[in-house]
Amino acid sequence: MAGLDANTEQFDDEARLWEAFSLNRDVATRDKLIALYTPFARKLATHVYANRTSNDVEYMDYYQYGLLGLIEAVDRYQPEQNASFTTYSSYRIKGEIYSGLVRQTEKRQHSAYCKVLKSQRNLSILSQMGPVRTLEDIVNLTINLAVVHMIDDLGFKEPEPILVEGTIYHNNEYVLLKQQIKATVDELPTVERMVVKYHYFNHLLFEHIAEILDLSKSRISQIHTSAINIIRSKYNRELDVSY
Repeated sequence: MAGLDANTEQFDDEARLWEAFSLNRDVATRDKLIALYTPFARKLATHVYANRTSNDVEYMDYYQYGLLGLIEAVDRYQPEQNASFTTYSSYRIKGEIYSGLVRQTEKRQHSAYCKVLKSQRNLSILSQMGPVRTLEDIVNLTINLAVVHMIDDLGFKEPEPILVEGTIYHNNEYVLLKQQIKATVDELPTVERMVVKYHYFNHLLFEHIAEILDLSKSRISQIHTSAINIIRSKYNRELDVSY
């Protein structure tokens, strides 16, 4: 009987919390409801984690996604519809866990893809330069990579970087130079222009561009470096680094 009384009391407490939250939507009651059902969300997250097909994501990520689903369920639940909250929320909790895992996988894949893109363009510059032995070699490499960085900014349209006065990336000069470089990209010879736009603006790997243009991957790498050199030669004074 004691156990039955405890269950009845808990049910009454839940009902009172939902009634109060439905009337006032106050933060304190919302927090109590979230705390009340957190063990349920943890149980579902543990179940999904136990049935995972890979070890790429840690348990705490499953749990955090489950909590997000629980919070959304608390905010959207309507007690007057006479549906059990645990039944209603279980779909949202599991759904948020699965959606979160997909987003995390996509983000990780995107990050890996961007690393390959940047690796290809950097290796392209290095392979055409040969061994870097002298200070002048280092300066030339730095300038070429600066051009690559600015074209990359144009392609991804990311927020302007934090710029440090006294460097080649200094505020207005840097922004103006990027605008000039964009215009120069449009004026490149046809093949160089296509390679730059496919790689930086459409984010295609060299092997994919090679298929489109019916050329070898190594030839695409050479054309890429040629394009960078053309751009650099036009703005060599602005990009010059003292040494």
